[in-house]
Amino acid sequence: MFILEFINCIVEVFTKAAKDTDLIVDCPQCGKLSPGLKTENYAPTIKNSGRPVTLRSDASMIICKTCGFGWIASIFRADESGIMVVLTWDCPKCKIKVPHTISQCPQCGYE
Repeated sequence: MFILEFINCIVEVFTKAAKDTDLIVDCPQCGKLSPGLKTENYAPTIKNSGRPVTLRSDASMIICKTCGFGWIASIFRADESGIMVVLTWDCPKCKIKVPHTISQCPQCGYE
């Protein structure tokens, strides 16, 4: 029964934020500079069979306005020009910068 209810549910997700900030984000999904939005107290609402359910979270989110993908803001930092970029780590083996979201170096395989 749960599976049928899940299949039949209509999902609408939107953001109710206490404070939204427009910014430019170097989107990991799009691979380019895009307009973005930083939301505080991200709270999506899901409508399941006509009954809205709000999921609370105190996490800040950065959402790309081009592709719609969103990430927890803690994986980003503002560079010297104010653009939000993904945090990186330096591979000790091949010395390239690897996005914080990846645990294995794509060039040499170091973990």
